[in-house]
Amino acid sequence: MQVIFEARPGGRIFERTPDGHEVEWGEITVWEPPRLLGYLWYIRTNRADAAGLPSRMRRARPARASRPIAIS
Repeated sequence: MQVIFEARPGGRIFERTPDGHEVEWGEITVWEPPRLLGYLWYIRTNRADAAGLPSRMRRARPARASRPIAIS
């Protein structure tokens, strides 16, 4: 399984299973690296009931991810 963030305002946050099935989890509302990330979170709920979650971003140590960030 992969969890994918489309890194732009309006981008999707979604899960992709090994067989290619996609389940949408949310939508990016603010993308200002390396400072801010805002998103709507509606996994397992109706998009109309989404929770808005602003977060601050900071660079993390290099890891396996292609763009490592820490979200707090």
